[in-house]
Amino acid sequence: MSTLLRATPPARRPSHRRASIVAVASLTATALLCAAPILAADAGPQPSSAEIPAEIPARVEADLVADVGRVLSNHRFDDVFDWIEARVDGDTVYLSGAVLQPWKRDSLNRRIEALSGAPRVVDEIEVLPVSAFDDRIRYQVARSIYGSHAFFDRGYRASPPIHILVDRGRIRLEGVVRNEAERMLARSLASRSPLSIGKIENNLQLASELAR
Repeated sequence: MSTLLRATPPARRPSHRRASIVAVASLTATALLCAAPILAADAGPQPSSAEIPAEIPARVEADLVADVGRVLSNHRFDDVFDWIEARVDGDTVYLSGAVLQPWKRDSLNRRIEALSGAPRVVDEIEVLPVSAFDDRIRYQVARSIYGSHAFFDRGYRASPPIHILVDRGRIRLEGVVRNEAERMLARSLASRSPLSIGKIENNLQLASELAR
């Protein structure tokens, strides 16, 4: 590492003119300090922080929708027994649905919060209770639906089209199917579980409905 050396000129005695300039500058600064309260009073009332308009969000809502959609499509922690939905309102993302393990919900929250612009996340994802009884129903319904000829080829996808949620013996179907016949068939197959309690909640949507 090199060091730059500079010659230092000899010190000069300050002239009377320089001393006068320093004195005038000192007096001027003192006068300004004394007059500061008066100037502030004459300026009138200052706007409060509540009156200052909020900054317009830097993100465009359409961009945030696209980013959240990519996160959900690449989020492989939700399987056939989980269901996650997202809604975007301005710069706020509302997450809802149900998962079996809390770390899945937490992971998705972190991914959304890490998006450019740091959107606000409202987490409404439910963590389903641990239950061996519910697990038996889940596997019964999954075998019944994805073991059928109509859905067999779609059961091996990373994110299957029909999601099976079970909470204290009650079955709920979420996801997307091709047509009304598949929607009714999925409900019929799910009802074959002898352990289920109550009426099946069939929330399956048609692909044509989402395309509107």
